[in-house]
Amino acid sequence: MDERIQIAGQKCDEYRACGYRCSESLIRGCADAMGIKLSDEVLRATGGFSGGGGGAHEACGLLEAGVALISLLYGRSDTSADDNGCYYLIRIYHEKFRRVFGTVRCAELRPAYYYLKGFYDCAPNFSKAAMLLAEILVDADKLIREMPDAERIPPHNPNGLKIT
Repeated sequence: MDERIQIAGQKCDEYRACGYRCSESLIRGCADAMGIKLSDEVLRATGGFSGGGGGAHEACGLLEAGVALISLLYGRSDTSADDNGCYYLIRIYHEKFRRVFGTVRCAELRPAYYYLKGFYDCAPNFSKAAMLLAEILVDADKLIREMPDAERIPPHNPNGLKIT
C-alpha cells in the first residue's frame, strides 16, 4: 500500500481531533498526504459540506469533500476541456464509499449509538473515507488512462453556446 493512503487516514483523524468537521478533516488530510496546497477559499468552500450539508444530514460531508477535491484536481474550467476523467473518478469514489459504508447519507452514517458511545460525529468513518479517496488519487492518472469507453459521457452543450 502506498504510504500516502495511510497518511491520509491519519491526518484526517488528526484534523478531526483538532476540531475540524468531517469535510474539513477529509480534504485537509488528503491534501496533506498527497502534497496538494489548498487555498483558504477552497478550505472555506468545503466546510459547509459537513453534517450532510450544513447539518441537514443528507449527502455525507466526507463524500462531498472528496468529490470537491477530485473536481479541483481533475475538473474543468471551460466547456472545451474533457471532464470524463473527473466524472469517472467521482463515480469510483461513490461506488467504493457506498460499498464500504452501505450508504452515502449522513443520517444513515450517524446512528444513535454513536452518540451513546460519546462520539459527537461519525468519527470512526473519517479515516476510512480519507483512505478510500487517497487510494483513488494515488492511482488517478492510471484509472483515467484505462477508463473504459462505456464510462465516457458525451459533451453537454448541444447548441455550442458560450457565455461572453
